[in-house]
Amino acid sequence: MGDIDQLPSVGPGQILFDMFGLGAVPVARLTGVFRQAAQSRIITSAQRINQGQTPDFAKHEGETDFYFVAADEPEQAVERIITLVKSRIPLRFGLDAIRDIQVLCPMNRGGVGARSLNVALQAALNPSGDNKIERSGSTFTPGDKVMQIENVYDKEVYNGDIGYVESPDLAEGELAVSFDGRLITYMFGELDTLVPLYAATIHKRASLLIRHSRLFDGVTHCYNVMRLPIFCINRGAQKSGIGMPRRGHFCHDTALHHAAA
Repeated sequence: MGDIDQLPSVGPGQILFDMFGLGAVPVARLTGVFRQAAQSRIITSAQRINQGQTPDFAKHEGETDFYFVAADEPEQAVERIITLVKSRIPLRFGLDAIRDIQVLCPMNRGGVGARSLNVALQAALNPSGDNKIERSGSTFTPGDKVMQIENVYDKEVYNGDIGYVESPDLAEGELAVSFDGRLITYMFGELDTLVPLYAATIHKRASLLIRHSRLFDGVTHCYNVMRLPIFCINRGAQKSGIGMPRRGHFCHDTALHHAAA
């Protein structure tokens, strides 16, 4: 039992999808949306994308769990992302901007890629003062949300684990990070296994269910893989949103139908 519409694993590839396509085993697919789920625009939008259709981007009155934000240029998108994450979403829904909201991107590179957005969001949400550490191109300051990107068995922290920076000890050359209440100490030379997690690629957060997820796709990030927006929308446990350029609708629609075909 599994979901062939999820992102394929990096190494082995799309084993389940290929098995279904070959017809080598009996297959039954669950395609119905039941009454309770049908009230969720997260569910109905993901289903529309999976069927090669454009989601309903119209503005809905009242409460909804799926939002669309248009931005014509990457610079405008970054400004709107910061405003949404820093003030509008936390004030509207009573959320913590760092702990409860996750920005997801299709790619690392580009003006609205994960690398650039991490720098911009970190500066807006948790600006660093004098008590900071700079290593491997990243800045770590108390309160930062970070992610482990390698398995480190002696510390019992693993690829994908999320922590929060407690405090650096400049005299000892150490940084303390809290993972689910466990305080893990890193020597400054070990910080290449940590990255800021204000923004992340969809692939990197494949196993995470997030209270509120936001997918931002810039002009250079035309959807050419149908499963990326499906996967991001489904990461939002309570709310989900997509941001993209208005003129990207045609690219988005064409790519979805091409992928579905």
